[in-house]
Amino acid sequence: MADATGSCVPSLGESELNTNNVRARIVNTGGLFFRGNPSVYTVPKKSGANAIFSASLWIGGLQKNNLRASASRYGPWELWAGPLDDSGNPPADCSLYDRLFRVSREDIQLYVDRGIISDDLRDWPTGLGAPTLDASGERIDLDHLPLSLRMDRVIDLKSGERPVMYGSQAVWWIMNDRGNKHESSRSLPIGIEVHAFAFAARSGIVDINNSTHYQYRLFNRSSAAITDLYVGLFVDSDLGNAGDDYIGSDSTLGLGYTYNADNEDEGSFGYGTPPPALGVL
Repeated sequence: MADATGSCVPSLGESELNTNNVRARIVNTGGLFFRGNPSVYTVPKKSGANAIFSASLWIGGLQKNNLRASASRYGPWELWAGPLDDSGNPPADCSLYDRLFRVSREDIQLYVDRGIISDDLRDWPTGLGAPTLDASGERIDLDHLPLSLRMDRVIDLKSGERPVMYGSQAVWWIMNDRGNKHESSRSLPIGIEVHAFAFAARSGIVDINNSTHYQYRLFNRSSAAITDLYVGLFVDSDLGNAGDDYIGSDSTLGLGYTYNADNEDEGSFGYGTPPPALGVL
């Protein structure tokens, strides 16, 4: 049935970006950085000071004029691990897909130079949608095939296939909003499959070295069209000591920002003097 949900348990898989001056915890729930302590978006990564407490993907729209949403701040989360099948149904057991795949340029070079393959590079799930290039550099897209024919297909490194790499390190994972009931938004499911891709780059440019990037591809696996769709990130930006933060926005840049109320961020978790600012694009 179109509104049916599964009986999946909350996802436990996690990874992290740590290639540049940021350490960012990545979890397989639709959220970022937080699933209970510790919350990790540490900049500089060896400082112990966090710039963001929690973030999460919010999706909402109309199906047959009924509002549907997947949106949570701190849980219960409303995305579960794994794909939806060709009829829009979730896996019987989402935990089979509860894994995030992290690769780096060093992993690829180590395979090319010495034939050593990291587990995540070896298992890079091209058939589920993990972004992959063929030997000629063209993007491989198997989404037109039934899930049963592609779900076990992994990258073919020997033929010259390689993960798509933005920056120096990337993490890919797959989620759906039908794994179980939506207890935060109290909404019926949308029938959305989410392909998430997080990446970061080491750079001599300070702004790049202090940033991480997130790309989401959404697939409507429901039989009902979605209209008036809105997608965004909820961000709880605790900039070091959260008790003296101010926030603002720049509509011309599409930028939200957090800054300190004065020139000192106090406390053992504070940034001291002068405090930094955080921008979210």
